[in-house]
Amino acid sequence: MTFVEKVALLYQSAEEVRHISNLAHNIPGIIYCISAILYLLAWFGVKKRTITIIFSLGIILMTVAFIVSIGCFWSWGVMHNFATEAAKRRRGYKGGFYDFAEKDVQTVPNWITRINMGFSLLGLILFICGILIEKV
Repeated sequence: MTFVEKVALLYQSAEEVRHISNLAHNIPGIIYCISAILYLLAWFGVKKRTITIIFSLGIILMTVAFIVSIGCFWSWGVMHNFATEAAKRRRGYKGGFYDFAEKDVQTVPNWITRINMGFSLLGLILFICGILIEKV
């Protein structure tokens, strides 16, 4: 039994795998949006000494968080559109939001995947910066 077959046995259906991968992709983008909103609220509402010390860093990180969240959602949408266009040419396409075959997903170009990975790594760096700032 191959590794892929062993992993496939862990899930009930392909729909469950699609749902998990959708959550794995969208939740970081939502977290980036929430962190950007929290930065904005801290900037306008809270006048604590620690926030005023790192005020300029917070503005920079807030701007980067907005850009990262927009980039995550944009790249996800572009990848979804490539796969949907390929799926529409398939004979058994039912029109579902995640009605993709493996061949459809392979049509997504590598450049958009690299952009998506870049935004995800930048988001991870933002997350680490947030933890470090919290400890200051």
